[in-house]
Amino acid sequence: MPIYEYRCKQCHHEFEILELSRTETLPQCKNCGGETEKQFSSFAMTVSTGRQEIPASCQGCPTPNACGFE
Repeated sequence: MPIYEYRCKQCHHEFEILELSRTETLPQCKNCGGETEKQFSSFAMTVSTGRQEIPASCQGCPTPNACGFE
């Protein structure tokens, strides 16, 4: 089930909703009842090399094997 992120256009409150199915209407702000807009969501993942799990955000090391990943 996807989690959708929303932001209120009036009070700028941000919140998430776990939705079983996507509806056409946007939810009202849980803080002030105002109109909301859907936000772009990021996600986390790891890349498997067969030996170790390397975070997808790893940009490499300044020196070879400085962070312990090969």
